[in-house]
Amino acid sequence: MTTWNERWTENPHNDANNNREERIDKIITSIPKDVKKILDLGSGPGVIASRIPKNIEVTAIDDSEIALSIIKQKYPNISTLKYSLGDKNVLPYDDNSFDLIICSEVLEHLPNSVFKQTIKEINRVASSYVIISNPANDDTRSNVIRCNICGARYHTVEHVRFFTEAVYHKMISDFKVKKVFKTGKRYQDSAILVELALSFSKWTGNLSFNMQCRMCEGEIEKMHWSKSFGSIFFKFLNFLYRKFNEFFKINKPSNYVVLYQGLDLD
Repeated sequence: MTTWNERWTENPHNDANNNREERIDKIITSIPKDVKKILDLGSGPGVIASRIPKNIEVTAIDDSEIALSIIKQKYPNISTLKYSLGDKNVLPYDDNSFDLIICSEVLEHLPNSVFKQTIKEINRVASSYVIISNPANDDTRSNVIRCNICGARYHTVEHVRFFTEAVYHKMISDFKVKKVFKTGKRYQDSAILVELALSFSKWTGNLSFNMQCRMCEGEIEKMHWSKSFGSIFFKFLNFLYRKFNEFFKINKPSNYVVLYQGLDLD
């Protein structure tokens, strides 16, 4: 399977969301003024950490050596640590070590046991605030890729969990939601038309990089599809559906940015 190391090598600014700049700006402007020490958990190559005001001490954690090497080269003032999230892994920090933990576009990739452990560690290590961002209105039925060898299907960018606004209010036990921001715009594809287009050809879906299939271990080709009439027809209908939504501005927010505050700060 393609690793994040390989993706950061191909594109050091890799981001699955077209509304990245608005989301990052909202994260940065949401940092409370009394914060002096931040942990960026799942930092990637530092697109958020590098924009945090220089008077704040920042530590960036990621499991990609490539991403961390970019930070070390471009932003030497940011501390880095290679660390992999796991269902039994404990962050190498004492309780309440950071005023704020930022975890952006990470949790949607984690299987259930790893997700629970990560939330537990965020709750333990953050002393005052947490900022979480995730995709909003992410539809598994329309954001699909298919292995052109064995037919197995996956989410386009390997998301395994999806978030509604209500989920955040009961996610971190020692923190309460202070503010939920909605950023960006998402014009959803038609799940039915995508399914029909996949069914009528070997089209892999909107895949932006080659990856290895989890089932047959074959290489899924970027944008591979046979030019069958059925596939072209249903892809064209989906294109019209999307343009209709864009023209009439039928959209939903692309991302949630959620600011949490510790219960003891009331």
